[in-house]
Formats: sequence, C-alpha cells, structure tokens
Amino acid sequence: MSRTRKSLLFLFLCVLFIAAACSYTKSVLHENAIRSYIIEQGAYVRFRQKASSLPERIVLACLSKRSICIEGIRIDKATNNIRGVLKCSKDISNLKRIDFADSEVTDHDLSLLPHLPTVEYVSLQNCKVTSLGASNLASLPGLSVLSLQHTEVERVDFLPEFTCLRVLSLRSTKIDRQSIGIIKRLNSLEELDITNTSLDSVELIEEIHTAIPNCRIRSGVLAHRE
Repeated sequence: MSRTRKSLLFLFLCVLFIAAACSYTKSVLHENAIRSYIIEQGAYVRFRQKASSLPERIVLACLSKRSICIEGIRIDKATNNIRGVLKCSKDISNLKRIDFADSEVTDHDLSLLPHLPTVEYVSLQNCKVTSLGASNLASLPGLSVLSLQHTEVERVDFLPEFTCLRVLSLRSTKIDRQSIGIIKRLNSLEELDITNTSLDSVELIEEIHTAIPNCRIRSGVLAHRE
C-alpha cells in the first residue's frame, strides 16, 4: 500500500474516531442534562427546568429505565417541554400522579395525553384549561382524585367516565348550573368542593346531598354557616 493511501486511511480512521467520540460525549451530556431537570424525590419526579432542546428519545430512554421507579410527575411553570413529557408518560409503567398545578399546560397539550389506566390523581389547579381540554382526561379511567380548581372549566360532561372518582374540586370554576345533573350521578364521590361556583347555594347543595348522601360537600355557603 502506498504511503498516500496509508495516510488517507489513517485520516479516515481519525475522522471516524472523532465522530464516535463526539457522539458519545453528546449522549453523555444529554443524559446529564436530562438528569439535571428530572429531580428524583422518592418516586415523585418534577420537570422544572427548560429542556426543549433535548430529543424526546433521550427523555424517553431516561424515564423508561427500570432503575428509575416513577409514580408521579410534577409539571410547573418552568417546564417548557410539556408535550414531550406527556408523550413519554405512556412508557412509565406505574404512573399514579400527574400534577399540572400552576403550569402553562393548554387544552392542546392535554389532547396528547395517552391512555394511562394506572393514574389516580390529577391536579389542573390554576391552569388556563377549558372544558374541551379537561375532557381529554377521559384517557385516565382509573382517576380517583381530580382538582379543576381555578380553571376555565364550564361543563363537566366527561366526569361520568370516572367510575372511581372519590375527590373532586370545582372551586372557583365557571361551571354552569346545568352541570348539577352530572354531579348527582357521581355515586362514588366522597368529597366535593363547589366553593365560589354557580352551584354554591343551599338549594343545589341539598339536591347533591340527597343524590350522594355519603359525599362531604365544601362550599362558601356552608362555610359561612359554621
């Protein structure tokens, strides 16, 4: 083999080595970055730092590792990759809680919610979510605790989908009076908060109590009486 060919071959191998080293370094940096914004608090994970630049496959790889047992996800205002997180959530086998409280989650984001039968708790407190977005929660059939407090929700036609629903907060929502018919069908309810809503009246509270006698009702009217 001529000296020129040997030089070219050596140069080619050097390029391959450098490319492989860069790829490995980039992968390690991504792994470290993903771990920097996934803060493990026992089995509860909080997505708090901006990570839109990270490929979703890297997020997915990190979340789906068997060594990381995740039961809950917390998404807050600092999370700007909400859609990526939701897409990855379907690969978390024992996910029980999703907390969106005070986040920038939108109706469209919620439309990306996969079918998650193990999720039992969801909070959308203080989110700009409407009835359209909240209706996507129907993909969580095992839901037992739901907070829609301080959202833009007006109708709750989707609630009968949750046959295990025990705790429901509608505090300070725009829910209309016609929704009382749906509320009265939620036989599994043990606690209901309708404070500062159109349902917060003695007459309607009595209707609900008659239909669901074992449900504890929180309301502004009852609070003033105590």
